[in-house]
Amino acid sequence: MTDLSGYLEPCGCQSRPLGGVDKAATVLKELSADRVPSLMLAAGNLFFEPAGSEHGAGAAEDEAKTQSLWQAEALAGVLKKFELAAATPGPADVRYGDEQLKALQERSGIALLGGRWPVSQVFERGGLRIGVWGGTEADAALLQTAKEQTTALRAQGVDIVIGLLNAQARTARRVAGAVEGLDFLLLAGTDSTVVPPPERIGATTLLQASKDGRGLLVVDVFRSKGGKPAALADVSVWTQGEQSRAASARADELAARIATWKSTPGTDPELIAEQQQRVNALRAEAKAASAAKTPTDNSFSARFVELGPEIKDDAELTTLLAEHDKRVNDHNRVALAHIKPAPVPAGMPGYVGSERCKSCHAPAFEWWRGHAHGRAYATLVEVNKQFSLKCVSCHVTGYGKPGGATVVHNEGLVDVGCESCHGPGSMHVEDRDTDEAKNVKLEVPETSCVQCHNEEHSDQFAYEAYKKKLIAPGHGAPVKPAEAP
Repeated sequence: MTDLSGYLEPCGCQSRPLGGVDKAATVLKELSADRVPSLMLAAGNLFFEPAGSEHGAGAAEDEAKTQSLWQAEALAGVLKKFELAAATPGPADVRYGDEQLKALQERSGIALLGGRWPVSQVFERGGLRIGVWGGTEADAALLQTAKEQTTALRAQGVDIVIGLLNAQARTARRVAGAVEGLDFLLLAGTDSTVVPPPERIGATTLLQASKDGRGLLVVDVFRSKGGKPAALADVSVWTQGEQSRAASARADELAARIATWKSTPGTDPELIAEQQQRVNALRAEAKAASAAKTPTDNSFSARFVELGPEIKDDAELTTLLAEHDKRVNDHNRVALAHIKPAPVPAGMPGYVGSERCKSCHAPAFEWWRGHAHGRAYATLVEVNKQFSLKCVSCHVTGYGKPGGATVVHNEGLVDVGCESCHGPGSMHVEDRDTDEAKNVKLEVPETSCVQCHNEEHSDQFAYEAYKKKLIAPGHGAPVKPAEAP
């Protein structure tokens, strides 16, 4: 895994939520069914997200600390069940200090490597000795450290050497190409959801997984005990497919250019014939790349297992998640009750709630009540998350704004109400002819939407397309005569 960042489960607002420790547990049990010895590793932010990125607007660090720590403690228990052997933590993992990270390390049983921790460790699996070292971009002597650790592990007679690195992709490629005897380098810290196939750099294979626990990178290794270190051949169907597609794409592009040349008077026929031979060679390369390869000694096969909603939840972990959500919800209900809305500045509009809009805008109100925005808060109540700092801000109106909702105080402002999009309406309610600058707005800019409809919470959001779906009779479209108030 890479860049887990404390995620126990994904946001349920995605079109296809990916991740969740309950689904990871199911996959890990399936993988262990064949009794092939396994070693689970991780790199990048493990227990925590970077400060300020995981909670809704208006949540101060001290308010969020308890929720973050409880989530990290729950995750530590899960990773112990997963038998995660070693990890190189990311910069966010020390946000609450070294002692807190040490406590989580002891709770999870994970060997933390690199930085302030031991740099390397040797594990035994299936008769093979596997050396693992950890490193980070912050290490000024990273390349030298990687070389020394790999050499030292080889001197101990290990059969495989794996590096866990939290760094930029450019740094990882430099390390992979310069360190002799390194079999795999697992890269974290790129903040990418796209998982590329294995990349061979010299004799080292660079591996990446996704972020936020969206999937597991599985690598089956075929290596003889005590054999002379040799580059592991990549026999992955994944890699072969990418190579085949790339060769086909180059062939198609060149074939299109040849067609243009043929229609251009004066083009040298020998040049066309020469380029056609290149097309034929690329077609042959694509066909050869797609041919199945049989695993042999000193080879590996990698695949990325996406943790999609079709994967059955592990019952034990699902129960654990539910208990965690209830614990956080019950705590925040009391602990954050002191946080009340800031007063509305003099001469400025405040929030009044969607019910106040109903008397004049009945068709729009009834349409809204049946829309997902009009049921947003109930979706949190159903799963004990209405007081969760990770969720509440996008399910109430005016969160963290003067006169708007807070975590606990949201009377009349639950759901994504009229004022979430059109602005606070107190002045409009009092006087429809109030200065337009202080009045509700008819047009809703994209900047208002993307506060919640962002990559993490609304992967299919497209402003113009979504906007069209919100045009309804009485809400941007003419009201039918029979429905007119």
